[in-house]
Amino acid sequence: MMRGPRQDDDSVIENPLKLGLIQANPLAIGLLHASRNTRKLKITAAAECDRALLERSCEPEELKGVKWYESYNAILRDPDATTRVDSVFIGGTTSTRSQWAVAAAQHHKHVLIGCPAAADYESTV
Repeated sequence: MMRGPRQDDDSVIENPLKLGLIQANPLAIGLLHASRNTRKLKITAAAECDRALLERSCEPEELKGVKWYESYNAILRDPDATTRVDSVFIGGTTSTRSQWAVAAAQHHKHVLIGCPAAADYESTV
């Protein structure tokens, strides 16, 4: 028996996962588009992303409510409960992903990372 896609009831979501973007890339843009279709995920912050890339690739309402940070550390350290993120998506280049994934984990953030996560095995451990 084949089942269709899982149909979750978004109407019961009271506290969506607040996601911040570190370094814009096509996957980050995909997350922004997908977040429009659910109340389970809200993109609330972007750190030192290519803002022009996001603005060209997204509708204005997709970026409404996104707080822009000047540095990656600032998004991880924000003490304000209304803008503080639960998790971060790390795009960017392979050479920087592992360093920011470790920093995010040290700040108790859930981490979503573009792959590959690192340039070599030694960089991942």
